[in-house]
Amino acid sequence: MIELATGDRNMPLEDAAEAAISWLARSDYLEATIRKYANEIGRFLASSRCRGAATVGDLDQEMVLQYLDEAVFRHRRLRSAAANTRRWRLTAIRKLFAILRTIGVAVDDPTRGITSPERVTTLTRPFTDGEMVEVRNAAYRTVDDTREPAIVAIAEAGGKTNEIARVAPQDINLVEATIRLGQGRRRFGLQVALHDLAVGQSQRQPFVFLPLPFVSIDQAGRQL
Repeated sequence: MIELATGDRNMPLEDAAEAAISWLARSDYLEATIRKYANEIGRFLASSRCRGAATVGDLDQEMVLQYLDEAVFRHRRLRSAAANTRRWRLTAIRKLFAILRTIGVAVDDPTRGITSPERVTTLTRPFTDGEMVEVRNAAYRTVDDTREPAIVAIAEAGGKTNEIARVAPQDINLVEATIRLGQGRRRFGLQVALHDLAVGQSQRQPFVFLPLPFVSIDQAGRQL
């Protein structure tokens, strides 16, 4: 149990949620941040209610720990909560009790003493020459399918995933071996050079940059 301010020991969880959201709404947080905090705080209180809590005084550290470890439903299956998910949950719960202390509802914090999960860092490195050759060979393994060669060629030219999806046939200049990227977000598209192998492949496969011949520009952009 957490220690509460006098007179607030029986504050229902629903009222605590409303008080927290009201406090956040008056803060300087961006609307998206407020919404994110409100959603996570609501999920924590709903989870605690399922574990028998009815008032703020019923919340304890064990309920916090159980919520941090709750599985998440992703890709149509339950998965263990990732470290980043658990860290965000703890941040939101700490914010909840900081608000409750600020408005005089609670004087204690059940998250005190809980260590935040370590941040997971994913190290990236560029492909080696040998790995890049294997990627090209896998993409160019067929003369029928042009989707993989197009994606590899654009990615090797420096295209990001969101830019690859927006590439249209008119953005590609096989004569100059260049491709224009980023019209969607950049004010002016960035024209970059295509790899020599991609240009050579396009000469052997006339529609290497067109998933289907004679489709509209919009259709081609969606299929690339």
